[in-house]
Amino acid sequence: MIALDLFGAIATPGFLVALQEKSLVLFYLSGALRAFVEGLYDPTTRSIVPMLVSDANDLKRATTLNRLAWAFLMIIRGIVAGQTKIYLGLGGCFVLDSVTYALSALILSFLKGDFKVPNEDLEITRKEEINKMKEKRVVARTISVFFYPLTACFSMLFDAILYLWRCGFGTIVMLKASGALCWGAADVLNVEYATTQNGEDASGIRLGIIFSCLGLGSLLGPILASFLTNAKRPSTTQLACVGAFGFIASSWVGMSQSTDFFLRCMFTSVRSFGGAIIYVYSTLLLQQLTAPELLGRVLAVDYMLTEVAFSISIWAVSKLLDNNAGLSAIGLGLGLATLSAAVFSFWSIYHLFGLGAARKYENPVEVRVEKNCTSFV
Repeated sequence: MIALDLFGAIATPGFLVALQEKSLVLFYLSGALRAFVEGLYDPTTRSIVPMLVSDANDLKRATTLNRLAWAFLMIIRGIVAGQTKIYLGLGGCFVLDSVTYALSALILSFLKGDFKVPNEDLEITRKEEINKMKEKRVVARTISVFFYPLTACFSMLFDAILYLWRCGFGTIVMLKASGALCWGAADVLNVEYATTQNGEDASGIRLGIIFSCLGLGSLLGPILASFLTNAKRPSTTQLACVGAFGFIASSWVGMSQSTDFFLRCMFTSVRSFGGAIIYVYSTLLLQQLTAPELLGRVLAVDYMLTEVAFSISIWAVSKLLDNNAGLSAIGLGLGLATLSAAVFSFWSIYHLFGLGAARKYENPVEVRVEKNCTSFV
């Protein structure tokens, strides 16, 4: 994590070069480097928490606090972002971003503790299944060592997918991704909702206010859900995620029907309220249910699917706005409300049929991995 922070601090100034040279290619390249760092950093951050925290309730608190810290900084960023851009300019903002990466690396260097590193020799599936996995890697072993990093990545990805296919709760890995389909386009529509005729600076300040409202909802959602869920009963955690889609659907209806900026800010908070619950508690479910040896890989698949869904949502809405398809931000808001309602219906049926974490067990107190990948004992 320290190495990734340092790499991010070094990669961020690439945006300054892109601005100086007015090169769109350099700008996209710098963005790709940043995305590469985030793609490695996010699953690592979330998979390291169970190594530090073993108790189920403490794990829920730690995962929630992680998101609350992000939400608090989102509020601060929204308040100061507009003014920072005015006084420092885009270049100054990127320099500040690079400094925060370096500061993160410094803070992480002081992290000490008794890490609960999983035993790699622990049998997580039947021996026959492990042998099948090894047989699938025979082709990879015959390839030159030069291609080892690539083949190793595909091998680990294959292990994660095979595990999710057999474990009985693999569909949960789609929970956050389905949420990203519903809220991903908000980044595009927020700009539309914030745009005003009073100039670029006024629009920037309004956009900053919207981001603060996003942070406020992200702060309140996990806090309220923590009182309504029991970390030792994962079914309550899954139910909280399902209910959160209802908040997202209702918020899009409100956003599309409101013309007042204050009301749009309020519904923005409602949407991030539901989104934060899904983000935090879908992660918590995977942390609780997944075998420790495969947690990093499963969270990587979770992150990959979420980013793909997020990108699809943004791309689709951007295309509909740019191609003059006759759809305004209001019409697209209603479309996203319909999509959110459909996703809410799907996960409601999934939960009511006792699937995923809603499976019925005699004593759902502790999650551990056995022959059938997972069981509650």
